[in-house]
Amino acid sequence: MKLRKRKAGSGYPARPGAQSQTVRPTVTVQQRRSPLRRVVAATLQVVHLGMVVNLLTSARYLVQGDSMEPTLTSGQYVLVSRLDYWLGQPRRGDLVLVRDPVKSAAVYVKRLVALPGEHLRIEEGQVFIDDRPLDEPYLAERRWGPPGDSGAWTLGEDECFVMGDHRAPSRDSRAFGPVKRDHIIGRLWLRLWPLRAYRRIPL
Repeated sequence: MKLRKRKAGSGYPARPGAQSQTVRPTVTVQQRRSPLRRVVAATLQVVHLGMVVNLLTSARYLVQGDSMEPTLTSGQYVLVSRLDYWLGQPRRGDLVLVRDPVKSAAVYVKRLVALPGEHLRIEEGQVFIDDRPLDEPYLAERRWGPPGDSGAWTLGEDECFVMGDHRAPSRDSRAFGPVKRDHIIGRLWLRLWPLRAYRRIPL
């Protein structure tokens, strides 16, 4: 038997009743995201990554006492990030976990009021930073402190001044003086429990 090579383009006759089919090439359409959407997506990824890193480098602490009312109340749990001040600088208004430089076993939650190199003055409870009055909207009913609450401090290059939001009962830098950076354990970034109080910090 001889085999004859079929010429290109030739084909077998169609079967009776068969319909011819047209084969169309597959076209893939790639959707291009706008630059704004790419920026938003990248930002969300960074934010999520930052939260994960914060969680891995944070510790949980129980708030005890009323020296931070109304911002924080006794019995609440907060998360404290140790990473923030490894990578950056303290900022005025930060809520920090600080070790008492006199009673080394005592640890407090306080608000960072004055930064390294600044001059702080208190007159009848009103705080002045470099002779300018400090606006403190977080103080409930302007609880500056007891009558006669006055003093003045000039901070060194590695010192900060911390105070409680509820000034009258708070043991803070007015009692033990400015604190050095190595006495600041970390920054509060999440009010964790109870659930009704859950909120990101700063507040």
